Amino acid sequence: MHCQSGFRSYLAHRVLDQAGLDSAMLSGGMLTLRAALPDLVLERG
Repeated sequence: MHCQSGFRSYLAHRVLDQAGLDSAMLSGGMLTLRAALPDLVLERG
């Protein structure tokens, strides 16, 4: 899961973790990812 600021993906991460599923979280969401990797091209699909 991902979202712009990271809050909704944080909630999803918690739900997945509590269900025993493997998940990871990037603090700051897509805003942080785009700042760290400005040339990254993301496709919807």
